[in-house]
Amino acid sequence: MTASAQVIVLNDEQIIRAGQRAWTEEKLNQQRALHRWHEIGKALLVGRGSGESQKKTKAFGVWCKEHGFDDIKSTVRSDAIWLAENWDEVRRLLHGVQQTHPTHIRSAYRKAKAGPAIDTSKLTDIEADTIRKLDRLATHPDTPAAEAAIAAAKRDEMLDRFNVDIDEMRESAEANEAEDNDRADIRNRLESIAIRLEQKPAKWLVDRLLAAAVKDWDLLVSLQKEL
Repeated sequence: MTASAQVIVLNDEQIIRAGQRAWTEEKLNQQRALHRWHEIGKALLVGRGSGESQKKTKAFGVWCKEHGFDDIKSTVRSDAIWLAENWDEVRRLLHGVQQTHPTHIRSAYRKAKAGPAIDTSKLTDIEADTIRKLDRLATHPDTPAAEAAIAAAKRDEMLDRFNVDIDEMRESAEANEAEDNDRADIRNRLESIAIRLEQKPAKWLVDRLLAAAVKDWDLLVSLQKEL
């Protein structure tokens, strides 16, 4: 910095206006810009104020609505505030990074800061279940803004502590849910078949079983052993 260079210090009102302009521009432009999210985060940081009490968290939700930031998801607001608080460190650690959304930046920062992610299978069932429950609460559209913000903060604290990627956990949960649905579908089909088989005469069942055994050597051998 030269001797003639001056540092411009903005007051809270100017920071908020800059954040409002940045959010308006972000919604109008298809090309995302990290510097806009920095301005948004700084404005939200002013609105949040100091302290972590539940009363202030509720007041922050009202403040966001009054200043035009309520259409930003609570989890994204949390990430934008984090970006503003860690701006210099993020630029140093993620120099030249391609991501421009604060949520993606935070995920990339976490990976770069902590190294390889912990295998989520090594988390205890209680820890993994707690993270997933907090994530569902934080992202559900019907969750009040204040509760969503609290849930997001607790979830992010656990993600940072265990160095876990929430996207990987979501994908794992979706895969497990799909597998459970497949198992449930198979059980339902078998139960339906069993009910209908009970209504068939014995000769019909014997004929079908023998016809299947002729085509399936393993089934035929199994029947010979059982009968």
